[in-house]
Amino acid sequence: MHNGVILTIILTGLRLGVPVMLAAMGEVFGESAGVLNVGLEGMLLLGGITSFMVAASTHSALLGTLAVIPVALLAAELLGVYYIRLGASQIVTGIVFNLLSLGVASYAYRLYCPPGTLAARIQTVETTLWGIPLPVFPVIALCVIMHLVLMHSRFGMAVRAVGEAPAAAEAAGLDVTRVRMAALRLSCIGGALAGAYLIVCQIGLFRDSIVQGQGFSALAVVIFGRWRPLAVGCAAVLLGCLDALQFSLQAYVPGLPPQVFLALPYLAAALATSGLFGRMHQPAALTIPWMAGRRVQ
Repeated sequence: MHNGVILTIILTGLRLGVPVMLAAMGEVFGESAGVLNVGLEGMLLLGGITSFMVAASTHSALLGTLAVIPVALLAAELLGVYYIRLGASQIVTGIVFNLLSLGVASYAYRLYCPPGTLAARIQTVETTLWGIPLPVFPVIALCVIMHLVLMHSRFGMAVRAVGEAPAAAEAAGLDVTRVRMAALRLSCIGGALAGAYLIVCQIGLFRDSIVQGQGFSALAVVIFGRWRPLAVGCAAVLLGCLDALQFSLQAYVPGLPPQVFLALPYLAAALATSGLFGRMHQPAALTIPWMAGRRVQ
């Protein structure tokens, strides 16, 4: 490939990787605290439909983006009841939440754009710097900030403590439930902002299938990045580059079915979670419920 093609793939991959990066940035906090938020896919859907409806009504991409935050906080409270307070299975609860979110988003879209009416579109953010959309730069800065917070702040230390040894953290005076709820809120906000980015910066319209598994890709990226925000951000960009690579490969290898190239990012995500890239040390208390003074078996 020519240098220009490679540069285009990198720039496109950076743009395509931002939604996964945003979702993964929040999820790395959740998992570091011991909460596996399988409901990320649903959060992207809820963030997408909320940002679409608000941006289309107000003609403001900024308001559409900000509107997803209270929705994410409400969803975090709902998920927190089951994940944290009741000690329910985080995987089963997350899957149910994804199905519920799909139904809610589809119903809200049909109320906003009834069948038979012209589908609404919004103006996407098209301002660029060096060929990169401007919203990408604050997301990269956020990645650095999240790394510093998780790895070098008191709050980050508390998050990692309750994810590794909740009993010891509680004995040291930490409120395990409170810290895990804070981490879950960050996870839900990250997922909702990822959905908003898809709508206001990339696509400009809403469809039920708009997320296309990016929430699950974010879960894989967190594992591939070894629960370190900077590495997770780089893994998200790599996944975006593979997504961009499929378009170039279709031109260079025209004989293969396009489905082979479409599967590249998902194959990479599957390999990332397989352990082929080295031994992984996940947070010891990941998915293990905790109530004051005892684990929930």
